[in-house]
Amino acid sequence: MAEAGNQCTGDLVIDSRVKIIGKNAFSFSKINTVTLPDSVTAIEASAFSYTTLAKVDLGKGVQT
Repeated sequence: MAEAGNQCTGDLVIDSRVKIIGKNAFSFSKINTVTLPDSVTAIEASAFSYTTLAKVDLGKGVQT
């Protein structure tokens, strides 16, 4: 579980142990890009809302 995800900035690389990006996990953060590993199977509602996100690299495991 990411703590204080809204305080993240810059380019974010999610750890391969992560399976789900939770609801509002990174809302209001100042991340520019995010890289998701194949282990991530779901991205919940508003996980990246109100961010400066410009690019997302999805892993092969994302289903929802």
